[in-house]
Amino acid sequence: MPAAATPVSVGLDPVSKVAGSAVLKWVGEKIAGGIIGAAAGKGFNAAIDAIFGSGDNSAELAEKLDAISKQITEVQRSLDRLTAMAAEILQQIDRLRDFMEKSVKADTLLKARLTIDTIYGSVGDASLYSAVAGRPISLRLLLEQMPHFKGMTPKKLQDAAKDFVSYAAEVLKAINTIRDELVDDGMGMQSLLQLWAKELGQQVRDKKIGREDAGLVLESYFLQAVSTQLKGVCVHCTALSVDAEDGEEFVRIFLRTDFGVTMEKQAAAYVQAMEYLIFSSLDPVALTGRKTTMDEREFPYHVDDMLLRADLTAAALSLVRYTGDADGKPAPSRQAAIQGIYGRALMRPSDIVADGTPSIALPGFGAAAGSKPHKLPYAVLDLVVEDGKPVLCDVGTTFVHQSRYKWSFASSPPAVGTVIDSNQRLGVTVKEVSVFGADEPMVLAASVFDASRITRGLPAGVKTDTFFVPFPGGYPHAGFKDQSCDARRHPLTNGTGILLETRYNFVSAERADMSTRMTAEQRLFQYKGAKVRARLWVHMKGRMQAGARKDTSRGTELGHQQDLPSHIMLRLPDRSLVGLGNTIDKWALNVHGDHDRALSLMYAMTKPGDYDQSSNASLSVDFDLVPGDYQLVLYNDCWITQRNTPYDGWNSATQTLTFEDVTLEMVF
Repeated sequence: MPAAATPVSVGLDPVSKVAGSAVLKWVGEKIAGGIIGAAAGKGFNAAIDAIFGSGDNSAELAEKLDAISKQITEVQRSLDRLTAMAAEILQQIDRLRDFMEKSVKADTLLKARLTIDTIYGSVGDASLYSAVAGRPISLRLLLEQMPHFKGMTPKKLQDAAKDFVSYAAEVLKAINTIRDELVDDGMGMQSLLQLWAKELGQQVRDKKIGREDAGLVLESYFLQAVSTQLKGVCVHCTALSVDAEDGEEFVRIFLRTDFGVTMEKQAAAYVQAMEYLIFSSLDPVALTGRKTTMDEREFPYHVDDMLLRADLTAAALSLVRYTGDADGKPAPSRQAAIQGIYGRALMRPSDIVADGTPSIALPGFGAAAGSKPHKLPYAVLDLVVEDGKPVLCDVGTTFVHQSRYKWSFASSPPAVGTVIDSNQRLGVTVKEVSVFGADEPMVLAASVFDASRITRGLPAGVKTDTFFVPFPGGYPHAGFKDQSCDARRHPLTNGTGILLETRYNFVSAERADMSTRMTAEQRLFQYKGAKVRARLWVHMKGRMQAGARKDTSRGTELGHQQDLPSHIMLRLPDRSLVGLGNTIDKWALNVHGDHDRALSLMYAMTKPGDYDQSSNASLSVDFDLVPGDYQLVLYNDCWITQRNTPYDGWNSATQTLTFEDVTLEMVF
């Protein structure tokens, strides 16, 4: 069988990995001006004052022009870095690179990007200007080059600006076109973000690319589209600000009530796409019963960082519409405006109730209500109780649902390294995250990722349904005593303590000739749903104690001549049995590869003497999960064949089997 492919890891340098931070920094500085006390949208008139208010000092004029040019072109510089980062990641993955490049070349998107690039001034082909009426005055031409024209005056520049306003009318439509391509319109059309997330998730599953690199590709392509929009916003806000009296107010309204809403929708769609990429690329195993939470096997810990990065990216972009905290007070910085604890909880359909999703409380922060839950591409085993009996819902329709949560820090935030809740995965630890670039202060943030609900089994108080038939008596040379079957809780609950324990003492003489059985059977669940492949694990321990075989003529030099095997089985709806293992062969071989830990009198008694052996085992069986009833079955067997040369010896052995946990999982 060929070895599995190793995902491509391109080893991006730190500068490439944070290329998107420049875009977020630009949003925080230039668009979300209300946060730091500078009103956005003074664009054009501020430029006029800067250019013509300097008299004949050409050096000062040049310096001011350079400053304006740097601000205007920063989005383009960020876009160039993002493009380079994506190309670096994809250079080794031809199929994925081709897919991503083709996906952004749809006619509507290409036309929108071309319109913005043209009017912004980053496209040099003059023939492209013919699509828009009026003089081809781009933003960069208006603010960077025209002020240097011979004989240029404020009036001439104002007149040119009026032409620019007419010329730039197409930009708003282009901005909205990009939004429509990025965000699901609710009409059943697949958005670009959905398309990218599905393809990237598949590439991760196929081990063509690592999950973290795939996340960077998604972030890069999303921010490339947003960067193009931001260039359009520069154009539109400049056009609005040409109105000397009301320009500033026009810009404010546009950013807060128009583009701000657009950006929030896009940011939310991006987070949801990142979640889809992550969850669709994970090992699709759904389990319930034994565990109280998912761990590194199901959700690698880098998932927490990817989700937090997506949350902070969305929060930074949403600053476009920021108007202050809950009391209407502006934050002292853009970092403070988005800091806090970002969380999400996964749940089963049965956890969703009419009055909303479960609240989550954190020490020192209180309870937070979750957002409206949405479905993830991750199946879940949902065990419920119907008419007092355990039922497993149709796995073809029971998917994990997720809600998001948010807690804000107080005016004095916790220190870096503070553990908010040690009971949660990774402890909800406060750390610093670079959001707005390496040259900017870090953002204090923590992540909650609560997956405990999707591993929950039946409620702790569900009734156990146990059938027990002890060893029969009546044998002349053998007997059983102290037989017991103690069923303490249902196997598929998440409670602590023993599920089931059987015990017996067996005494026999060498003259015995017999074969008999003790049976303990527990009902697991009834299944209602589509056929899937499933796996049942039984986690248990056993102990066998035996004294040396006594013989009136040969003392204790002889070993035991019989065995007491136990078989753990699963009864299927058609009443057939499939085996998980036994205490002699499967138990020892599965766990240790030899018979040293088998609960076997014959294997262990290589030397005469007392015997006391304890051992743990985790046994499993794969089976087709089809509608019907399922039971866990234990057979304790006792078989003795009378020896050809009878002795007057007798044996005594005690066996205890303890079922500690049962895990049911779905296998794809």
